[in-house]
Amino acid sequence: GLAVEVCTRIQNGSLEIDANVTLSSSNGTAEAPGDFTAIEQDLTFSANENSICWTVNSTNDVILEDDKDFMLTLTTSDDRVNLSLSEATITILNDDTVTIGFEQPQYSATEGSD
Repeated sequence: GLAVEVCTRIQNGSLEIDANVTLSSSNGTAEAPGDFTAIEQDLTFSANENSICWTVNSTNDVILEDDKDFMLTLTTSDDRVNLSLSEATITILNDDTVTIGFEQPQYSATEGSD
């Protein structure tokens, strides 16, 4: 499949203790598992860590279709952690093609036949 690196970053403040957020994906026009690998993952920002990056995988297929998208969401149960830009859209750009042609290069018909 295809992959994209996605990062989440501390927007304001700094950490002296760990901070936890949960990353999850949800279907849009793209649906797991056919179009992408679903995500449900806890992320821990360690003290003095400013960003965490991970890879989001899409499924490589040979289907001619429109571009599709799905959502990534950050949540937390820690009331000391404020979320900003807690949703992101991932768009899977379709790169498939289809080939259409005749089954054979030449055809013949008998004159006067139906």
